[in-house]
Amino acid sequence: MYHLRPGLATLAVAALVIAGCSSGTTPQPTLEPRDEVVAALQSTAELQTVHALIRIELRDSNGQDYLVTIEGDVDVAARELDVNAMIDPETLGIREAQLVVVDGSVYSRLGNESWSVSGGTGQDPLESVPTTARIAAAVEEALRDPATTIRLEGAEDCGDARCDRIRVEVPAEVAWRAVNRMVQPVDQPAASLQPLPSGFPGFAIDLWIEQGTHRLRQATNTTVVDGNRLSIIVALSAHDAPVTIRPPVQPSPNG
Repeated sequence: MYHLRPGLATLAVAALVIAGCSSGTTPQPTLEPRDEVVAALQSTAELQTVHALIRIELRDSNGQDYLVTIEGDVDVAARELDVNAMIDPETLGIREAQLVVVDGSVYSRLGNESWSVSGGTGQDPLESVPTTARIAAAVEEALRDPATTIRLEGAEDCGDARCDRIRVEVPAEVAWRAVNRMVQPVDQPAASLQPLPSGFPGFAIDLWIEQGTHRLRQATNTTVVDGNRLSIIVALSAHDAPVTIRPPVQPSPNG
C-alpha cells in the first residue's frame, strides 16, 4: 500500500496553488471553470511575490492530531523566502522553526537556537525545488486531461473580494504523472517516470479564485490513506506586493 507522505501531498497541493496564482489586477472576462483555472495558471510567469499561509492538519491512524502552520513572504522571481513554522503538539522536541533563503544562502533555526547557515556558493539553494514554470507545465497538462473534472461549486466572499469556488478532481494516474513531471530531471524521458504506487488516491482540490482578476485566494485538499487523514489549506494574499527579505540578525561572538 502507498503510505501517506505529507511532504509529497503538500508539494502537490502547494504546486497547484502557486501555479494557479495570477498577479495582474486587470479584470478578465468570465470563463468556463476549466478555462478559468487554466487562465490563472498561465499567468504564473507574471507573479513576482506573494504572502503564503499553509495549514497542515494530520490525524494519524492512532487518532493523534498534529497541526503544522507555515507562513511568510515568498519572492517568486528571486526564489527567496522568509517563513516561520509552528508545530503542535511539539514533535521530536521541535515546536517552532524558521527558514530564510536570501542572496544564495539558507538560514535556518529551531526555536531560539542559533541560526545555521549554508549555501553561499553562487548556486541556487533552491535548485532542487521545481521552478514555477515547470510546475505550471505539469499542472496544466493535468488540468487539460479529459479525465480531470473541474466544476463550479458557487460564489462566495473571500476577504475583501468575491470568489468562484471551483472543485478540481484529478484521478490518481493523472495526479501521479503531474507530481513526477515536477520533480524529475528536465532531461529525463517520460518513460522513466516512477510507477503509480498502489493506493495512491489522486487529488480533490477546492479552489477559491477571485472574480474579475482570476487571482487564487485559497485552496484546500483532504486525503485519507491507510487510516491517516491529511488536510491542507493554502491561503495566498498580497499578490505582487513589495517584500523585503534580509538575512537574519545574528548575535555577535561576544554576545
